[in-house]
Amino acid sequence: MRKKVLVRDVREVLEKIERVKQNGDEWITDFYMDENEVARWISEGQVSLSDTDAALFLYRDRGTHLQLYWGFSSLASMASQMREELASAEKKIITDFLSHGEDSAERKALLACGFKSYMTFTRISKLNPHPEKKDIDPKWFARPEDLQGVADILAETMDPDCEQIPDEGELRKAIAEHRILVIHDPESDELAAMTMFDRRGAWLHWRFWGSRAKYRQKKLGLQLYEPYIELNGDARRHVGWVRDNNPMREVYHYFGFRPDGLKDEVFHYVPGQGMA
Repeated sequence: MRKKVLVRDVREVLEKIERVKQNGDEWITDFYMDENEVARWISEGQVSLSDTDAALFLYRDRGTHLQLYWGFSSLASMASQMREELASAEKKIITDFLSHGEDSAERKALLACGFKSYMTFTRISKLNPHPEKKDIDPKWFARPEDLQGVADILAETMDPDCEQIPDEGELRKAIAEHRILVIHDPESDELAAMTMFDRRGAWLHWRFWGSRAKYRQKKLGLQLYEPYIELNGDARRHVGWVRDNNPMREVYHYFGFRPDGLKDEVFHYVPGQGMA
C-alpha cells in the first residue's frame, strides 16, 4: 500500500479527483461524493488518501475496517494500480461497485486483486405521480434522547460489513433535521423501531428501516411507513437498497417498490488471505 496521508480539507480530495480525471480519457469510480458529509468525516480525522497520476484511493476509518473509495483514469490500469495499493494492507478493506448485474471488467479487476464478493444489494424504487407533502404529528420525529435507541436498533438489524451504518455525528444531524422517524412501544415506552432517509432534490433515499426483534410480532415498524410517505409526499421518486437476503423484500413490494435494474456489490479484502 502506498503511503496514506491524512486529509485535512475536502478541497484536497476534489483537487486530486480532477487531476486523475485530466490524466486519462475515462473516470472509473465507486465514489459519488457528498461534499458536506466527507467534510464532516475529515473534521473527525477519519479520512486519508493515497494517489498516483492515474488513480485515487480514499479511505474512511470505521474502526474495525477501512471503507475504500476509488477512482481511475483508465480501466486498463485499474487492476495493476489496485494490486499495488493493496500490497501492504494491514486492515480489512471494504469497497463496493455499482452495476446492472453484469460481470463487468471492473468487477473482474477487483476479484483479480484479491477482493471477495460479500453481499449484493438491489436498488428498488417507486415513482410518485402526484407529489404532495403533508404535515405529520411531531410525535413521529426522533428526539435527541432517542439517539442511543436508534443506534441500538441499527446495530441489531444492520450488517456493518456491508451497510455503511451512520456514526453518532451523522445520527445527531439526521435527528436535528427530522430525517429519522421513530415509534415507541406503547406499554414500555421503549424505542421499538426507526426509519431514516435522505433527500436529494426530487429524489428521496430511504436508507434504513429497522425494528427491535422483540417488537416485530407487534408490527410497530410498519406503522412508520404512512408518516414517512406523508412527510415526503412531494418527492417524485423514492429509492432504497435492500440486501438480496433481506426477508423484508416482500414488504417493500407490497408498498409498490420495484427493482429498477441497478445493483451494488460489496467486496471484502482481508490481508493475508491470498488472491481470489
